[in-house]
Parts: sequence; C-alpha cells; structure tokens
Amino acid sequence: MPLAEKYCAAMMRMLPVHNLLPTDHPFEPINEIDVHPRTQQQVFVPTSESRHFTRWDAAHTFGNHILPPDRKIRIPELIRMEKQLNKGVEDLEARTAFVNRVAESEKALAKKAALNEQRLEEKRTRVKSGRFEFRFEEVNANAVGKKGRSRLAAGWRYGVPHDDRARGAVKIPTEVV
Repeated sequence: MPLAEKYCAAMMRMLPVHNLLPTDHPFEPINEIDVHPRTQQQVFVPTSESRHFTRWDAAHTFGNHILPPDRKIRIPELIRMEKQLNKGVEDLEARTAFVNRVAESEKALAKKAALNEQRLEEKRTRVKSGRFEFRFEEVNANAVGKKGRSRLAAGWRYGVPHDDRARGAVKIPTEVV
C-alpha cells in the first residue's frame, strides 16, 4: 500500500486544515456543516488547472447568498472552549462557560425563528369548515419569473417536470458562469 499512503499524504497537504496549537492534530469539522439544497445538484464550471479554486469560489458558483463551510459552521463556542482549555483554564469552568454561551445563542436563534413564524402567520388567512382548516396566502401572479417557475408562484412544487428530461434539451454547459 505505499501508493495509497503517498496519495493520502498528498491529499492532506492540499486540503485546508485548522490547528488550535502547532502541536495539535489538525481537525476539519466537516460533519457539522448543514447542506444547502442548492448544492445538491451538479454544476460544471470550467476552470484552468493552475487557478486556485477555493471554497469561496465553490459557494459563489452555487449562488451569491451561499456561504462557504468556513463561515457556515456554527461552533465558534466550542473552538473558544478548546482555546481556553489550552490556555490552562479549568475543565469545569471552561465547560460551564461553553454551556452558557451555547444556551444564549440557542435562545437568540429560537427567538428569531419564532419571530419569523409569527411574521408568516400574520400573512395567512385561516378558514375552518367542519373537520378541515384551509390556509390562504396572498400570491402575486406577476412574480412568477421568466419561465413561470419562480418559487413565489402558486403551485411551483407540483406537477412541473425538470428541464433536464426534455427532449432536445442541451445538457452540457454552453457558457462560463
């Protein structure tokens, strides 16, 4: 297996890693990343091999509003706790501070989610009729986009096949994004 070990060593030199201390093993918390739905589809972006293609470039390829994993990871409190432990702070004290910081950030996140849900609920009209409850929302018929498939359109999820199955559709990239 000497070929696999050389390959592994070469790949580890190419991938970015983070160290808390120079003596620590590098860690890459890739399992903690939420996957954005826009990144589930394949995108072909032709680039030269000499170009340095970063995570920022990959995120920008999928959409301007998508953050790269380095900015998306929601565990700064855990990293702060590990740094405190490396500075010599007692284990119990560092963990207590960590739990308090996480509780505060979770409360802020829950408050933001509740406010968003309340804002959406104010836009809905509910009509109860016997066993059923109908919920209505205002929809702008002009906000359907160029092809009529905007997510703001009514019924955008139902019965609309993907364009990639259409006969004669060009399935290879025709322009550089």
